[in-house]
Amino acid sequence: MENRSHPTRGYKSCMAILSFSKTYGNEALESVSAVALEMNRHNVASIESMLKTKSYLLHNQQENANNKYMNNHENIRGSEYYSQYINTPTQETI
Repeated sequence: MENRSHPTRGYKSCMAILSFSKTYGNEALESVSAVALEMNRHNVASIESMLKTKSYLLHNQQENANNKYMNNHENIRGSEYYSQYINTPTQETI
């Protein structure tokens, strides 16, 4: 609201963003808001675009992909597993 030239414009922008919860739900709006604050995108069009394309989910996935606690699972193979296959000959070369 501080970036708007008149308080009424800021209020209308806030109301437009809050109205997205009717269409997309409160959880989606909360997630988008967190990503928008992180990316410094505060206009209605950017937030609506992120909600329509669900790009905020990709932002959260990228953070989780590098999280060592999320990757600590018995079914996830690390680079050590795949490095054994790099130096072994395949049937085509034999």
